[in-house]
Amino acid sequence: MYVCLCRAVTEKTVRALGRAGHVDEADLIDVMRLDDEACCGHCLRNIDAIAELAREGAGEGISGLGTAIPLTSG
Repeated sequence: MYVCLCRAVTEKTVRALGRAGHVDEADLIDVMRLDDEACCGHCLRNIDAIAELAREGAGEGISGLGTAIPLTSG
């Protein structure tokens, strides 16, 4: 499921970011560029839930790796 339509970020991507060590809300905002003017702001209002997904991903360890979807600039 998508957590950010503006950036096409999925739950899977957020969990992968968590495994990469991005679990802090401010860090996730920066890495996913959620404070960019191109974003609608819905994600920022729900950043606590997004950070929780990242923390869940961080706790999955190697067994939950799967294929990460890279974030692209643009």
